[in-house]
Amino acid sequence: MTVLVEVSLAPNTTPAEALVALHDMRAMMKRQPGYLSDDFLQNINVGNAPRYVHVSHWVSMTYWAALFRTPEFSKLNTHGNEHYTISASAFVPAE
Repeated sequence: MTVLVEVSLAPNTTPAEALVALHDMRAMMKRQPGYLSDDFLQNINVGNAPRYVHVSHWVSMTYWAALFRTPEFSKLNTHGNEHYTISASAFVPAE
């Protein structure tokens, strides 16, 4: 399963502040069961949203959903919400 997360900066947040929070979240995700890989991409059109896109690959939706039940995710998500907003979508191969 592929998860696409669009990341936009919160008002009054610098890219550096957002990147610290995003990198902490990515590091935690990489330690979770079912995680396969990810890419973190920056929009080269600086004025456009989303500023960043995070694409992660998981064995299944079950593993990705389990991420949301971990205390570490909750803590990092609360911190991240101070610096960015996200819009997430999950995808599977089209038949």
